[in-house]
Amino acid sequence: MAGLNEMLRPYGKRLDVCVTPPDDPPPHLARIYDHRSLAGLAHRVVLMAYDYSHPGSPPGPVYPLPWVEANIKALLAEGAPPEKITLGIAAYGYDWPAGAAGGKARPSAEIGLFNCQANKPPVKNMV
Repeated sequence: MAGLNEMLRPYGKRLDVCVTPPDDPPPHLARIYDHRSLAGLAHRVVLMAYDYSHPGSPPGPVYPLPWVEANIKALLAEGAPPEKITLGIAAYGYDWPAGAAGGKARPSAEIGLFNCQANKPPVKNMV
């Protein structure tokens, strides 16, 4: 990354890096990043704070607020300056069929439309 950053600099380009959550990442995501080093090199660190619950997991929130907060704090503790952190969140949810495994991704607009058609109130918070 240091080499790439140096190559981009003469062109006036910046290095933004997307990283998985450092604190309690979903099991299908590896702990592969040296967040401290990346924070020192990158112009921006994008925290991919989503898929806490995913198609291979039991039903649950895509990004529960306490988990997101814990991961922001973990990035800060690992040396990422607050002004370098960008929070990546999902604009989708999962639809888990009753009594079956495997959620299917649904865009937020589709979920809202489904709730309206089914005369269901929107889900405000699944924390």
